[in-house]
Amino acid sequence: MSMKTVTLYTVRIAGLLALLVGASIKLGLAVPLHAHLGLGGVTLAGFALLAFRSRRCPPILAALAALLLVPLYGLAQILPGLADLALLAPWLHPALAVLSIAAAEWTARRT
Repeated sequence: MSMKTVTLYTVRIAGLLALLVGASIKLGLAVPLHAHLGLGGVTLAGFALLAFRSRRCPPILAALAALLLVPLYGLAQILPGLADLALLAPWLHPALAVLSIAAAEWTARRT
């Protein structure tokens, strides 16, 4: 298997697990937040790796935006200092995460 295939499967699996763990946290189940943070970090790192290996501007810009926005809206849900973002965060955080996984798929298919 190539590095692209392994990275894409890693993004898929870690992204799906991060979404499931995040939903479990929202439902009030006793799931460690660090598991969600780690899985989300692996997902975004895999997307960034695919984007930078493509050496094309749109995927790289999308990866940089994802690396900034997905954690920002995630932190807005737990930090009181980001109260202005907290209204949209429960909806934008998972939506941006799913878009990041989709963009990783798109980037892998284009390279």
